Amino acid sequence: MTNQVNTEITPKYKVRLRAGALIFHSEKLLLNKFGNGVYYNIPGGGVEKNENAQMAVVREVKEETGLDVTVKEFVFALENQPALYESGTSDPHGVSLFFRCEIIGETVLDEKPIQPDVNPDDPNLVASPVWVEVEDLPLLSTLVPNIGKELAEYYKTGRFMPAFINEPYNISTQNRS
Repeated sequence: MTNQVNTEITPKYKVRLRAGALIFHSEKLLLNKFGNGVYYNIPGGGVEKNENAQMAVVREVKEETGLDVTVKEFVFALENQPALYESGTSDPHGVSLFFRCEIIGETVLDEKPIQPDVNPDDPNLVASPVWVEVEDLPLLSTLVPNIGKELAEYYKTGRFMPAFINEPYNISTQNRS
């Protein structure tokens, strides 16, 4: 009898770590607007090799908006598992950490960002940074993830609830009081 060694390589399961920036200024929140308002998202992106989430969010904000920021506090986490639902997206399983950030210096947005955010499923949908009134966030149904009400409440109270979100996050299915 010979010892058999399993030489088949099993692919490792990967989870992508991302970081996002909540940047408020003059009762507005900075968002990425895709296309002509097809959807909006929070500036940020993937954590790269040799950086932590805070370093990544500073880099991503600079690339996507031209703004320099400093990280002030962790606000919430979001887990996205596209395999659990029919999403039609190429996104892998991911965990996003969101931080409140403050602008260092000028608050003028770069109209031509260093590296604008691009929709991976439709390269024609390119983002541009825009300021959105905090009072309009609860009505912004095209915000991904759909957390406009929670963001407006966080702006008012300094508390974000829930602190951990599993996506897809659908306001109509959440227990709200």
